Amino acid sequence: MDGKNARSLVYISSGHSITFINITITHGFSKNYKIGGALTNYGTLNLINVNITNNTHSINTHKAISYGGAVYNVGDMNIYNSTFSGNKVTASDTQEEYNSDRNLPDAVAYAYGGAIYNTGTINSYNSIFNNNLAQTNTLTGSYYSDLGSHSYSIGGAIYNNGLINLFNNTLTENKVNSQAKGEEYDYKYAYAYGGSIQNNGTLIIKDSIINYNLATSIGRFSFANGGSISNNKIMDIINSSLIGNKVSTSSVSSTSGNAISYGGAIYNRGKLNLEDVNLINNSAYSSVPESFDYEGYSYGGAIFTIKSMNIIKTKFINNNVTSECINIHFIINDTIYAKGGAIYTENNLKIIKSVFINNNAFKNFINNPVMLNVSNSSINNNIYSSNNSCNYSIENNWWGNNTPNWNQILVNVNAPESWIYLKVTLSKDNINVTENTQIKTDFNWLTNGKNV
Repeated sequence: MDGKNARSLVYISSGHSITFINITITHGFSKNYKIGGALTNYGTLNLINVNITNNTHSINTHKAISYGGAVYNVGDMNIYNSTFSGNKVTASDTQEEYNSDRNLPDAVAYAYGGAIYNTGTINSYNSIFNNNLAQTNTLTGSYYSDLGSHSYSIGGAIYNNGLINLFNNTLTENKVNSQAKGEEYDYKYAYAYGGSIQNNGTLIIKDSIINYNLATSIGRFSFANGGSISNNKIMDIINSSLIGNKVSTSSVSSTSGNAISYGGAIYNRGKLNLEDVNLINNSAYSSVPESFDYEGYSYGGAIFTIKSMNIIKTKFINNNVTSECINIHFIINDTIYAKGGAIYTENNLKIIKSVFINNNAFKNFINNPVMLNVSNSSINNNIYSSNNSCNYSIENNWWGNNTPNWNQILVNVNAPESWIYLKVTLSKDNINVTENTQIKTDFNWLTNGKNV
């Protein structure tokens, strides 16, 4: 099915159903309110071995709102062994560029769900979401410089305000991109949420791969949440990997502004549980052109959360946060902040049987009264720091060796009273070079530095 970039292809009314098998749905186009680029479903939609590619929902008008590059779903949708790729949702408000009317309102644009906008129920099995895009652009003021420009790009692959179950799915190289432009002193705000998914409902992810997604924004005031996923409600991630995701912001004004990036892989302000998850090589990055009257913030190389979380049997490896002044090439501590190489939290955390290795930030600290409990975990080559108002427990973890140097590992945090101790035993004491022997390692020991 080919819309030839001229029309949306299928509309399913409430009470009706349709099943597509072994077909390609491509080049659908819509600029109509609540009509998906290719498919609109108020009933039941089943996709089996379907390729949904290069569909677009695009609007360029004042207060532009665009929904669902490929699919606008309000009903029930079941996806099996299908692929969503190259779909995009774009919104632009550039109507004020050459208009001399000083009383025009601010330029505003919203784009939701590069592939899917959902307020219904979706079950997706063994499917792929690759290279989908949500993008906004606003432009103000060639005559007057007191106007505002507001761009919101939300959910590079999926925007969810309903229920979604993802089983054995792959989400890669999806992107949200927000740009707000205008005259030098205009109030240009750019917001980018969820490189692959923005969740405002219930989202269950199991046995899935979520890699190399990006949330990026450029404006005088730039904000980006969740290089891969931004969660505002309920989300569980089980036995999955999030690798190489990035959240990035840049301030482009030469007068003043800020750039704030939250959560290289995940931004959370809802209920979030992680179990058997790998978070590897994710990053949060912010840049500003000068140090004077600018603020650059990067929080949480892997996760930023303002709500409590449960983290079980999860690995945090090589995640990082970076914030920089690009014209002077060093960090001014009063205006540039990078916090939480692995996790930045403003609430209670419970971490069990997890691993932290080589996560980096220029500064790592928790800046509000929280409770941090880390137990039965492996913590290697990281620096942990806190302010005085943080309540924490870091007992009974493995710190990389039997005699950790607490002065190098902990900042404003008291050393634990006990930690996991590694015992190594040989099957025999005296060994010739030609003999075989058995080496046994045992982590089931605790020490206080004196006794085991």
